[in-house]
Amino acid sequence: MAAHTKIDLYQMQSLPLDAKIRMTARRIDAFIDRNDAYLSISGGKDGRVLDDIERRFVRANCQEYL
Repeated sequence: MAAHTKIDLYQMQSLPLDAKIRMTARRIDAFIDRNDAYLSISGGKDGRVLDDIERRFVRANCQEYL
């Protein structure tokens, strides 16, 4: 994955939430296509958000992995 410039990061921060969620789900999906992956949840807010995105968006598109 290519490195982002500072301007890219500012632009991504200004995106609406649903665009950020779609972008994250696509990245997870692309990673799963190339690798075996496991999601480990510690219970913190970041892990819970990632788990929710994985459950609602990635699994819906990747039924063959279940």
